[in-house]
Amino acid sequence: MRFSALLLAAALLSAAAQAVPVESLGRPCTPIHYLGGAAVRDTAENVDYVVMSTASEAEPAGLLFINPGNDDVRPVQAPSGSGAWAIAQIPGTNQVAVGAYFNGHVLVFDMTEGRFVKEIPVEGQACIWNFAAGRDGRLYFGTYPGGLLCALNPADLSVEVLGPGAPPNTSLRRVSVLPDGRLLCAYDKEAPAVRLFNPEDKTFSDPPDSLKGVFGGVVWNGLFAAGNRFFDAALAEVKPPFPVPSSDTEPWAVIEEATTESVLWSRRGDTYFRAQAGESVLAPVADIALRGGRFVAGLPSGDAFGVRGCDYFTFGPGNVSMLRKPVRVKGTPRPPLFLAADSEMSQIWGAPLFGPSLFVMTPDSKAYTVTDKAVDAEGAVNALVIVKGMVYGVCHAQGDIFRLDPNLPWEQYERKNPVTIASLGVRGYTHPRGGLLMGHDGKLYSGWAAKPGTAGGAVAVTDPETGETELVENPFGRQAVSGLAMDESLIYVGTSVEPAGKPGEKGPAPQLGVMGVDTRQPYKNFPFEGSAGVTCLGRNPALPRLAFAVDNAFRMLDTASLELLPPPETPYPPVTGGAIIAAGSPYFFYPSGAFIIRVDAATGTFETIAELPGQIGAFTGFFAGDLFAACGNEVYGIDITP
Repeated sequence: MRFSALLLAAALLSAAAQAVPVESLGRPCTPIHYLGGAAVRDTAENVDYVVMSTASEAEPAGLLFINPGNDDVRPVQAPSGSGAWAIAQIPGTNQVAVGAYFNGHVLVFDMTEGRFVKEIPVEGQACIWNFAAGRDGRLYFGTYPGGLLCALNPADLSVEVLGPGAPPNTSLRRVSVLPDGRLLCAYDKEAPAVRLFNPEDKTFSDPPDSLKGVFGGVVWNGLFAAGNRFFDAALAEVKPPFPVPSSDTEPWAVIEEATTESVLWSRRGDTYFRAQAGESVLAPVADIALRGGRFVAGLPSGDAFGVRGCDYFTFGPGNVSMLRKPVRVKGTPRPPLFLAADSEMSQIWGAPLFGPSLFVMTPDSKAYTVTDKAVDAEGAVNALVIVKGMVYGVCHAQGDIFRLDPNLPWEQYERKNPVTIASLGVRGYTHPRGGLLMGHDGKLYSGWAAKPGTAGGAVAVTDPETGETELVENPFGRQAVSGLAMDESLIYVGTSVEPAGKPGEKGPAPQLGVMGVDTRQPYKNFPFEGSAGVTCLGRNPALPRLAFAVDNAFRMLDTASLELLPPPETPYPPVTGGAIIAAGSPYFFYPSGAFIIRVDAATGTFETIAELPGQIGAFTGFFAGDLFAACGNEVYGIDITP
């Protein structure tokens, strides 16, 4: 859209909106998504905790102090940051260091005082990846985008910047302490490399050949353990000090997150082993499938602590099943990634940006429920469709498609409800950018982008019962499918140049394509040169009209003649939300900044009908009336009924 057109659209939006009722429905998107964690000891109370950071896209992140001994959970609000991967107790203190992103601050929480006592910015940095407790009592960490090695001094809570060790790398992704006190620094992004840092003379050097292929590890019993390899204090590779599991079928490896100076954890497949320092036995503990769970820390008891979805678990000798425990506190409110309407039940569903959990709310009562993981994999639920009481969803990053019956108990870990019916990641498709529809033939239709590093996309046609999936790959060229709509005989496909695959690779122009439901063959296409993508496809079932967005420009297609309708002389306000909704025939609705725009599909005229408190993100509605929009982490109802 031209600059002048944008100015005109802004002027139109600045006019007083029509008096359409807008009501806040609350902040229902509160699923917990765990990030980094660490075992700490509150010396004032003589209590051991695991501190976990949770994600929050709109507010400062939260911390959870979890006492695995009695299931007590204490939430704490951080002063800044969207979350933290780096958490550690500051050596010799009763304080916890938290490395926040995206502001790159080191936050210091004092367990005796029960509050944050200091916030230390690391100038120019956005992310702190992990903390490593050096032999000199300092906490070392790496940053992005400077690729810096830094150290937190416990005495005065100051941060010393020690410099980049491997330019031009912008990310020092991991710091590990070696048995002799030196640091192993692993860099990635531009030119992945490994360097050694000597805290005594503050110099970087290349690692010995013995460490080739090693990017991190953990010290146990005086040895450096990395994968299934062990190194002594001189960094010479040595045999493990115990008999190792057979690796004929599956390799075994140390679980670094759960290993401490005294207890080493390892796994081979779903079999877990434990070794005590000073002993020459690697004892099997249990055979348990984590199914998307992960270990976080080793406990003083010798057990391991982990998280799965919104739950946590402990793991040790005697476990015969994965005993998951819910965190009985609300998560920090988060912005919904999308909203989906269940017209039959008059409910609104949604999900956050990170973590494959859901929420469902009843607008009339403002009551809502938060679920646990919908699929085994991490990533996020990207779209839902609700048909005859059944909920179907598509997920990033394993390309999962799942089915949920809301009337049955939640038994996802047991793979009973919800159940994953298909996984397209193994077929090269991981991101459902085109959304999800239920066709008139009773099949699920979803639009996909190829996995990172490759170009292309596909329309997937899935049997909702069996999961059998037909892939229509690259129907309009090697582009991601970024939007879908359907009627009884035609599929309307939006494509995008993002992701574009390999750097510098140029494909065809983004398009609105039309293909047959029965034939799966392209029928007609409309390229848009110079644009990034065609998105937000919405069909009005009451009129022969399809609405869509070309970048931020609202357009319509006459679905009877399959001809594009020209834009009006007065430009439409830009489409800034993630959906165009057909509701209340003959209208389309879409968000533009903080405003709701109504377009008469028959005449092409438009008007601003409502203004919300801020930029609108997720957007949906019932065809019979009522729209729902999210501003930040708040969900609003917009009454469009006469």
